[in-house]
Amino acid sequence: NCFGDIPSSTNLFVPYESTGYDVAPWTDFNIIVLAPITDYEYEVKDGNNNVLYTLILNTLEDYSGLEVKIGQAPTTSVELDIPESITFEDYNITYNVVSIADYAFTECVNFVGDLVIPNTVKSIGISAFWECWGFDGTLTLPSNLVSIGDYAFGGYEQPMSFEGELIIPNTVTYLGKTSFQNCNKFTGDLIIPDNVTNIGEYTFY
Repeated sequence: NCFGDIPSSTNLFVPYESTGYDVAPWTDFNIIVLAPITDYEYEVKDGNNNVLYTLILNTLEDYSGLEVKIGQAPTTSVELDIPESITFEDYNITYNVVSIADYAFTECVNFVGDLVIPNTVKSIGISAFWECWGFDGTLTLPSNLVSIGDYAFGGYEQPMSFEGELIIPNTVTYLGKTSFQNCNKFTGDLIIPDNVTNIGEYTFY
C-alpha cells in the first residue's frame, strides 16, 4: 500500500471514465467520480422561466470553479442574486462561484436593488456590469476579490445609480480602466488598498 493508512473520509477525485479504482489501495479512499465537464452547467431563471444567467465550470489561470455567464437580459425589473456555490446533485460535487465572465451582464438595465457579489468571486471580467444603471442600491464587492476588469461597473449613457460607500477589498491588485466611470452617487471615503498595482485610465472619472 503506497499510501499507508488512509482515513476512509479522504476523498479521491477520479475522471469520469476512469477504471481500476475499485481495487486496493484505491478502495481505501472515499471515491468521487468527476462528471463530464459539459455537465457542469446550472441555469438561474426568473419568475417567467427566462434564463438570467448560466453557471459554467471554468478553469482559470490561478483558480477554478464556476463562472457566471449571461443567459437572457431581463425585460422587467428584477434583483440579481448570485450564489456562492452550487452542488451538482447527480455527482454530489459542490463548486464555488469564482468569476464573473467578460460582458456577463453588459447593458442589462432592468436589474434593480443592491448588487452583492459573493465572497467566493475573485475575478470580475471586462464590462461585466457595464451600463447596468438600473441598480439603485449598494454595491458589495467580495472580500477575496483580486481583479476588477476594464469597464466593469461604469457607463457612458447616464450616471450609474449605486449608492452608499464603495469599499475596495484589500485583496484587490488590479483596477481596470473606466471600471467605475460615471458612478457618481457613492458617498464616504474612497480607500485604495496597498496591494493595488494597477489603476487604469478614467477608473473613477
